[in-house]
Amino acid sequence: MTPISEVMEFALEELVMRLAKSDEKREDVIKQLKNHRAGKAGEERVMDVVRSVRLPEECEVLVDLNLPLASGWKFQIDIMIVMPSGLLVLESKQIGGRLRFSSWPATLNKLDDEGRITLTMDCPVAQLEDQKGNLTQLLDRQGLLVPINGAVVFANHPIIEQIPPNVPVIKLRELRRMLRYWLSQERTTSAGQIQEIARFLRGLHKPYLAFPLRQRFNMTSESIYLKPMCKTCEVPLDKPSERTWICPKCRKPDPEANIRTLLIYFLLGHCTITVNQCMELLSIKSRTYARSLIGLFAVRKIGKGRATVYELDYERQFFQEAWKIGVFLGKGQNKVLEMTSKNDVAP
Repeated sequence: MTPISEVMEFALEELVMRLAKSDEKREDVIKQLKNHRAGKAGEERVMDVVRSVRLPEECEVLVDLNLPLASGWKFQIDIMIVMPSGLLVLESKQIGGRLRFSSWPATLNKLDDEGRITLTMDCPVAQLEDQKGNLTQLLDRQGLLVPINGAVVFANHPIIEQIPPNVPVIKLRELRRMLRYWLSQERTTSAGQIQEIARFLRGLHKPYLAFPLRQRFNMTSESIYLKPMCKTCEVPLDKPSERTWICPKCRKPDPEANIRTLLIYFLLGHCTITVNQCMELLSIKSRTYARSLIGLFAVRKIGKGRATVYELDYERQFFQEAWKIGVFLGKGQNKVLEMTSKNDVAP
């Protein structure tokens, strides 16, 4: 849905492939990948419905906001629509099967066919109310007084038992009706205020960057195979020449192997690299060529001469319009993620 969502999915896929099948943490990564894909699919289905409703041009739709609170705390919002009647927060959930809400403690339980609890999750309604309270706090401090409403939207139509009365839980098929209801309500927010609120929240947004994933999963760098691999065959590539990689199994050349492997190094393994490390990673003999590859990324230069270390600026790499780098995402697909920028990065 957003660039960072695509990058995260790519990174998790690569991590699963590059861990030994016997690694005890591989199942955790697979679970994270499944959860990420489910959450992304749910948000996309909700956004498809939002797009199908002809929102007035003055409305603003903000997606995947990561906003700050006091003392370094942050909170995340899936989808928010700023409209004439106020703010509408949508908490998207992609959970199937039979579900039951419990009030104390506030949880959402998944049940088997005999009604036994098989999984207990945080209550999405409590999450929604927390998000609304946090938004109110942020906007009040800025003098932006606006009504905030919301709903938990289940994107794949589960069987839901025991929804407490007056709890804002809907299924996807009910979303259009709810959107039209709030669009028909009395105006509380001018067009100028809508723009001001959207600008303010976008300005506060600080993307959550969990890279390198090795640290997130508390892994050693030795447990992850970081050299070039064929994503189709899941085997290490052979290198018949300085700039050519080929799969020993399918025999397909991979002209993007160097740049993609360097990206994977930053996403999975380390936030810094030296020229010597790049040469070893990619089996390169030329320092000049290694330095030019590093220079394609949004790196900060630390130190001088052969002691120079290059540190990746993840936010600049993935969020500022400073970049153009093609990364093939998906298994055997030419799905290209492009980050563009007008700024040059000093090698």
